[in-house]
Amino acid sequence: SEMESYIRPGCVVLSVYLAMSPAAWEQLERNLPQRVGVMLQDSHSEFWRNTRFLVNMGRQLASHKNGRIRCSKSWRTWNSPELISVSPVAVVAGEETSLVVRGRNLTNDGISFRCTHMGSYVPMEVTGAACRQTIFEELNVNSFKVKNAQAGFLGRCFIEVENGFRDDSFPLIIANAAICKELNRLEEEFHPKSKNITEEQAHRPTSREEVMCFLNELGWLFQKNQTSEPREQSDFSLARFKFLLVCSVERDYCALIKTLLDMLVERNLQNNELNREALDMLAETQLLNRAVKRKNTKMVELLIHYSVNPAATTLGASRNFVFLPNITGPGGITPLHLAACTSGSEDLVHLLTNDPQEIGLWSWNSLCDATGQTPYSYAAMRNNHNYNSLVARKLADRRNKQVSLNMENEMGLSKRRTLEVNKSSCDTCATVALKYQRKVSGSRRLFPTPIIHSMLAVATVCVCVCVFMHAFPIVRQGSHFSWGGLDYGSM
Repeated sequence: SEMESYIRPGCVVLSVYLAMSPAAWEQLERNLPQRVGVMLQDSHSEFWRNTRFLVNMGRQLASHKNGRIRCSKSWRTWNSPELISVSPVAVVAGEETSLVVRGRNLTNDGISFRCTHMGSYVPMEVTGAACRQTIFEELNVNSFKVKNAQAGFLGRCFIEVENGFRDDSFPLIIANAAICKELNRLEEEFHPKSKNITEEQAHRPTSREEVMCFLNELGWLFQKNQTSEPREQSDFSLARFKFLLVCSVERDYCALIKTLLDMLVERNLQNNELNREALDMLAETQLLNRAVKRKNTKMVELLIHYSVNPAATTLGASRNFVFLPNITGPGGITPLHLAACTSGSEDLVHLLTNDPQEIGLWSWNSLCDATGQTPYSYAAMRNNHNYNSLVARKLADRRNKQVSLNMENEMGLSKRRTLEVNKSSCDTCATVALKYQRKVSGSRRLFPTPIIHSMLAVATVCVCVCVFMHAFPIVRQGSHFSWGGLDYGSM
């Protein structure tokens, strides 16, 4: 079930609800400790005696732990510890690091800290004290390392704090360095430095509950992917995958998106194609449209070139691309339409019209939305005429079997050069060849161009001085030339 991602290692939650008459509830509340003791003594099995449990009567509480029964009338009398955040939220397997633990009631008597991972409990030593300038306490773990985890391991562990029967935990993701670097930016959402929300953060989930849900779901998926058999991994529902994908693309997590897509393909691949349910989920998620709206060129390039069978080229089969630039969304809007009407998105237009199958390039002037408008029309209406010019040049290059490239010379002036494309070469090879040709031709000069320009400037200054002084320069004898040694006389 979806509750599994919130259950810590070795933790089993069982909730039992009782329905009794008001008189029976009053009698039970008056003699709650005795009733709990009778249940422990009269039980025919060791289940209740070996279990930690809590009886909630609304106005009264009773707990059992290690054979002891404790009663309380309020949660507050227990000084419950609370973990607000752990920084960083992701660590690399096998690497030693330091942690910062923030929360409330973390320095009371009887507090203990531990790390739980794969059924093991490791005590932790913390240092520090409460911060007077903040409403939470901040403690440090100077040396932290996830044990029994090899390099490249994907999983999770929990940082736990306990005070008697009450405890709290915080999930810690275990991943590679690239994913950890992205996930550690979540600390800004736990402790924002500024109250001003930027436009990029407006569409992100900002509540702590949603961020915690993201970490719990991601950690459970990583852990299940490492410990379960392939046939047992399909129980992670597509709705949960959708939640993780949306949260990741809205935060520009490129490395994490690549890993999540690989896991999704591994679970839903049939005959080198994604099954219909997974394709429908990805179409509903609109990942490419979200990346274009965020103007994230790295994410767009990743999605455009993502294939569910990357090894198909070496096997002689065709690659199956999932995120095409002509996939329609609400109102018939495609990523091409979104990029065409967004200012400062020439790089996005170049990427969308440079997909491996060249679908975006040949759809620019013909793909219509629900109102009959093409990306060309969108760009023209928003005065983004440079987009249309870019696509027109690329179309002309395809028809003429050539590659055009804007290159700046030493003077900073842009010049367009073309190179014919052979049938056996691709556009990328032609572009690299053009750059190499420019590099070789520019390196054949005796002197670099900037030095020549400096020499010409000095000569020009000397000529101007002679003309304005109406005389030939007379240089005094000396071992070194200096401007102070110049003199002039009559003609």
